[in-house]
Amino acid sequence: TARSGDFQQVIDSVRSTMQAADGKASDAMVGRGSIHTAMIAMTKADLGFRFLTQVRGKAVDAYRQLMNLQF
Repeated sequence: TARSGDFQQVIDSVRSTMQAADGKASDAMVGRGSIHTAMIAMTKADLGFRFLTQVRGKAVDAYRQLMNLQF
């Protein structure tokens, strides 16, 4: 079973990936980094965000199903 601490680590990891992508994009815009590196970082951040969104959706669906159960 997943623990809330594990999920918080995933959220923190995605957050840091997004911040890194933002930094690499800024560097590329001012000529200190490559577009290629920025695009890879942005793709990683996008995939992480999409993953979290899917997990959240599944958790909400599971919660709704539990609330609809009749005992």
